[in-house]
Amino acid sequence: DRMDQSATPAHRVPYDVLVEIFHAAIDSDFYEVGQGPLTAIKGVCKGWRNAAIGRPSLWSRLLVHIGSRYFDLVDMYLRRSRDCLLSIQLDADM
Repeated sequence: DRMDQSATPAHRVPYDVLVEIFHAAIDSDFYEVGQGPLTAIKGVCKGWRNAAIGRPSLWSRLLVHIGSRYFDLVDMYLRRSRDCLLSIQLDADM
């Protein structure tokens, strides 16, 4: 028997509570694009992915290594952060 997905705790958390949990999980640290808790959060289920993608402030902090091959991911963060104030940390290996 397949368990009804709406019965699992991950699917019963209200949207506003879920977003607060996401913000707490991300905290104020910088994570390289495509890594960190946001990547794990949006991989839990379709509902969590939609909630994370729909919250621009979650996408407004990113770490970019100069010379990185992650420019497509950086573009995605910039688009998803929409009009939120950005915090970007650049890291250069010299």
